[in-house]
Amino acid sequence: MIKYEGIQNKYLYNMEDLEKILEIIENGNFYNQDSCSREKVTTLVNAVTTFMENIKTKEENVILEKHETEEEAREYFGEDFTNKFDELLTFLDK
Repeated sequence: MIKYEGIQNKYLYNMEDLEKILEIIENGNFYNQDSCSREKVTTLVNAVTTFMENIKTKEENVILEKHETEEEAREYFGEDFTNKFDELLTFLDK
């Protein structure tokens, strides 16, 4: 693994907005077609829209990891090691 510094977005949201959405869903009885009205759906859509509009994005410095490529690994270990390793693998295959 190769570690490097990078910038990642951190998303901040209002917990009260999320709780309002969850409350509407829990109490809305949306799965029942007879009790699911246009007004209830509009209330839910408005709550979700408010939640989405209030999300703030903050850039943050973080340490990220990535898998090295074969070329990067060969460069890191050096030519002597990789040649010896290849010879060993060939010998074990036989």
